[in-house]
Amino acid sequence: MDPGAFQARIRRCAACEHRRNAHASVWRWPRCIALDKELVLDNDFMAGPVDNCPLGLWRDLEPVDLDAERAAAGAKRLVRERQVLGPLVAALVRGLDEHEMTRRLLLPVRAGLILPETADAILEGDIQPMEEPK
Repeated sequence: MDPGAFQARIRRCAACEHRRNAHASVWRWPRCIALDKELVLDNDFMAGPVDNCPLGLWRDLEPVDLDAERAAAGAKRLVRERQVLGPLVAALVRGLDEHEMTRRLLLPVRAGLILPETADAILEGDIQPMEEPK
């Protein structure tokens, strides 16, 4: 099944008034109570035919564009990182020569703490260091 269609079904069911959740120690999967018999909303049920939804809410669902959502989230992270973390990291490497600055910026990039784009902006001087409090 298309991951975008699967995600659209999950989101539609999550918004439905007939969905019931419980702690994992009680139910492993959420339930649908639209019929007299409870339906278990596990992966097999969600990946099944569109007729699995007792209310027919899956028939006209458009698949979610997961690539676009991922790109939007990445762009949002980059903006937030440039505003918040960028000046802080730039302040930490201020005054170092270019070789040492590059070496020190590589560590948080490899650890996934900052994006390579943020490190590049710091090296190019696009992100100014945070001022020390007085």
